[in-house]
Amino acid sequence: MSAVLAGKIDGLQKAVSDAEKAVEDFKSKNHIFDADTGGTLQSQIDQLSSQVLAAQDQLNQAQSRYDQAVAAGTTPQGLVRLSDISSSAATDKLRDDYNQQAAALANAQAELEGIGVRVF
Repeated sequence: MSAVLAGKIDGLQKAVSDAEKAVEDFKSKNHIFDADTGGTLQSQIDQLSSQVLAAQDQLNQAQSRYDQAVAAGTTPQGLVRLSDISSSAATDKLRDDYNQQAAALANAQAELEGIGVRVF
């Protein structure tokens, strides 16, 4: 009887070992744990979500500034003011920031969708 139990225990230990290896292989194959990024899938999702929120915030700020420029109006004084705004270094920086953040947002959304997270 003891030999039968020992055989069953050995079989169960092998099954557990095989199952643990299968889980590790699955995690590795699906990037659920990536040693290079130092975290689990959830931490990667959290990081990407933070990047998406930051990009959306900067997009909202750029939209607000755009709305302010449009509100300057179409009077000659307003157009001069708008010309000053559109040719300023600050506006150039905003354009660059907007383009970078729009690209970051698109990349983050693509990464989230690539790992099966539905985005907006």
